[in-house]
Amino acid sequence: AAPARPVAATAPEPAAATAPAQSGEGAGTASEAVEEAPRAVGRRVSTVAMAARIRSILSGSELAPTSRSADVPALPPALAALESRPVWWCKAVDPELTVPDVPPGVDARVVLPDRPEFDALRARLRDAGVPFRSVRHWLEQEEVCADSATAWLSDVGGVVPERCDAVVGDGARAARLAFSMLWDLHEPVDPTAVPDPVPLERLVPADWARFLPFPVLNPAQAQAAPHLVDGDSHLLITAPTGAGKTAMGMLAVLKAILDEGRKAAWLVPQRSLTDELDRELETWRAQGLRVERLSGEYAVDVEAVKAADLWVATTEKFEAICRASSLQAALGEVGCLVVDEIHLLGSPGRGALLEALLARVRGADSPVRIVGLSATVSNAAEVAEWLEADLVATTWRPSRVTWQLPTIPAASGFAANNRLREQVVLDLTHRHTAEGGSVLVFCGSKRNVRSTAMAIAADRGAAVHTVAADDVDGLTRVCAEVGVRLHYADYEHKHAAERAFRSREADVLVATSTVAAGVNLPARAVVVRDVTIGGEPVDTSTVLQMFGRAGRIGAGETEGWSYLVVDETQRADWQTRLVAGYSVYSRIRDSLPDHVLAEVLQGRIGTVDDAQAWWVETLAHAQGDDDVEPVQEAAEFLVAEGHLTLADGRFAITELGRLTARMMVSTHTGHRLRRTLGLLPVPHDPDEAENALSLVLSVAVRDLAGIPVPEPVRPAVATVIKAGGKTSQITNATSVKGLGSQTTTAPGDLAWAALLLAARSPHLFEATRTGRSGRRVAGGIPMSTLHPVYEQAPRFLAWLAAQGVLGTVHPWIAVVAADLDHRVRWRTLAPGRGSGRLLWMCEEMATRAHLKDVVPELWRSAVARGVRAPDWSPGRSPAGCVLDHAGYTALLRERTTTYDLAAHADRATVTGGTGATAVAWRGRTWTAPTTSAATVPYPAPDDEPPDADTGVAVFTRRGDYRATGWLAAYTAIAAPTATGPTDVPTPATHPSRPRRGLGSRR
Repeated sequence: AAPARPVAATAPEPAAATAPAQSGEGAGTASEAVEEAPRAVGRRVSTVAMAARIRSILSGSELAPTSRSADVPALPPALAALESRPVWWCKAVDPELTVPDVPPGVDARVVLPDRPEFDALRARLRDAGVPFRSVRHWLEQEEVCADSATAWLSDVGGVVPERCDAVVGDGARAARLAFSMLWDLHEPVDPTAVPDPVPLERLVPADWARFLPFPVLNPAQAQAAPHLVDGDSHLLITAPTGAGKTAMGMLAVLKAILDEGRKAAWLVPQRSLTDELDRELETWRAQGLRVERLSGEYAVDVEAVKAADLWVATTEKFEAICRASSLQAALGEVGCLVVDEIHLLGSPGRGALLEALLARVRGADSPVRIVGLSATVSNAAEVAEWLEADLVATTWRPSRVTWQLPTIPAASGFAANNRLREQVVLDLTHRHTAEGGSVLVFCGSKRNVRSTAMAIAADRGAAVHTVAADDVDGLTRVCAEVGVRLHYADYEHKHAAERAFRSREADVLVATSTVAAGVNLPARAVVVRDVTIGGEPVDTSTVLQMFGRAGRIGAGETEGWSYLVVDETQRADWQTRLVAGYSVYSRIRDSLPDHVLAEVLQGRIGTVDDAQAWWVETLAHAQGDDDVEPVQEAAEFLVAEGHLTLADGRFAITELGRLTARMMVSTHTGHRLRRTLGLLPVPHDPDEAENALSLVLSVAVRDLAGIPVPEPVRPAVATVIKAGGKTSQITNATSVKGLGSQTTTAPGDLAWAALLLAARSPHLFEATRTGRSGRRVAGGIPMSTLHPVYEQAPRFLAWLAAQGVLGTVHPWIAVVAADLDHRVRWRTLAPGRGSGRLLWMCEEMATRAHLKDVVPELWRSAVARGVRAPDWSPGRSPAGCVLDHAGYTALLRERTTTYDLAAHADRATVTGGTGATAVAWRGRTWTAPTTSAATVPYPAPDDEPPDADTGVAVFTRRGDYRATGWLAAYTAIAAPTATGPTDVPTPATHPSRPRRGLGSRR
């Protein structure tokens, strides 16, 4: 046999049967891996030992470049170079303020509250000739001089005002700028100088009026309309939140559809915002336009997408469409790309993907018009220049918003800091609601949302002491009784909370940042309680978006107030950030290989020169990053990982590369997964395999590892892991004890616990035929806490499963991943081990467009009749099958049903079928996939002992699989009489129904 070759280093394209054997070791670490991973053949590895080993492997596998750290806040040069004329500017909250004798040449000004007790101070200021402006709800105290600024703790929430340390340099200049902005904001306005709304017919074609929400345009919309309607160049429109940017996007879309007869795409940053926009565009459907919303867990209807006039999608979903071969013709019909919140180009999370997308269509000669809708950013002209777009900047908004920084003492303890912030929120909320206003409170975590909502409700007399901390329904009820609602991403009552807040049934909404980025929930006042989100510092753009919810005209307000609660050590930093504004800087270097691979997939990069030319089109290059070495390194990494091949100077994408790009799996995450799994010994049974795979996935995938474990559920998470996900083994004796943070958890533990619960206790997730589950807690962990894991994990499991036919992972990984993928995605059907193949068959018979409705019915019908695998005899299609007869017949041929697999001492045999890919293995080493050989010799690597486990597996291109040894447990659902290792109850039988089910014949 040929010598072993490390798969993680080359990940070669599936080749002929004579190709060298594949090994699961990492690049350049073959000998090291053998030394690191001694195999205990015949002995199971303990969960604790396995977890320690996996975390050790991953600690040394970091390949992704680290993101540029956030710079210390600095003012842009134009703002930093202020004249240093002598000033005495004072923000006052003391009615007994002593007015100093101001020397000639010193600019003196005072901002003070508009309350009656300050009338005497106003009189003294007039007498002294000091200009002043009165501001409602003013609470900051600060003195600003030419080269320094001194603030006081704020008299709010019981805080005693005390002087803070003075600041100089940029901090002092930021204080001057903040005062100047405040002064200008509150300059008396002549009501007759406010511009009137402009009738639609003056700027917009008459037949467009029926699609627009209002018969008039506000000043910001009127400024942008001529550029949108009469021009065809790219546009970057910057306007404050609340200036009506949605109507501007509508004008761009209508021009493409009605005037040019082309499609349009409207991109928004979050899935919740696709819901919001989709509801706003419902009237368009009534007018005959075809609007298709593209997001969600299930696959889109390809034909409906092709026929649509407008696509509403998240950036990630639209990019997935760009990478799908079936929609290339429809993409060619897109004439306008509206990008909402385009300033998120600078976001660490999704900015790189948006930049790569825009780099393809930017430029004056592009057939696709870009219309970017942005909040006010400090370097908008730079971004517009990169896009080769016209910049339309407006500062008009229908209401005046005053922002402040309530300052609290720096507390040494977490609990003390939380109490202080909570008291400030209570005080500010009471001030505004007492006047009949509404208040939106932003918190940095779900835990803080709940505790803050309870505190406000208790302050209003609600009986919160009768509600347990984890009783979501009870908390919702007692808060709603006193006009307080909650909102966070996976909160099941969030839509009801939105409705109540819009209708003013509730006057306080306590939320996480999910509401900030565009959901239409305006309020009179906004209070940002925390300066972190999920433990990470909140960025300036997010705070500005939160501030933008205040005083919005949709709430009938003409004035708004925004507050960010800071401690005395944070005040100067945040004042500098807010004065400087949000700046957009490229993030594409953070994930460069992913974008190079996507461009090769779409045919835009074919050579190294093409890659360098593509780099020139990026925002990173436009902002001065002209080093092409990172692009070359990215290409080399992709070749080394087996995503690309390079021959005669040209790149070609491999099947692994095509799979990775289309499933939008990070290439660095893929490296971590394959390398770590390849270094592990081959498991000895399904329990050990599921433990290993679920843990590697939970730790290697940053989106899963980064999901925080709320303190109250840490003991439950540790207990579920200790019990291996089997709730029958959770007793008082086996529970992990501890109070909140006293129980330690590691990154990825929540995801690991979630995957173990889905694998070992599927009955916890079973839903009724209406789709509702009676349980809200699984293993002591709220379902809402587990939801983010179940939303993200299946994509990575499916990616591993699809590599079985490619031969780029060990067969045990592909088989176990395929089974877990289907069981997690269809967890509400309570599928046990071995259900993956039958669920796969149900999916194929349902077709992608009907998965959600058809798969549950097909599954229940099959299980009720005792069908446990998709291995029934050919015949007419079962009831409920969406495929026609030809499609169903072709599907039957794509099963592995007819194959006979046998693992002999020196070889494996595969007989009884044609077309499937066979892979044999000895220990951690496996052969190249073959579709023609009936006899497959085992590989014979030097580093595998003679008695290492051997076996063989077959995979079809469509997704079916079978294997020998302990992997045979994944061929079919275990028989009802078998005693299995999981907590899977016998599937419930139902009375026969007068219809055919799976496996029945006509």
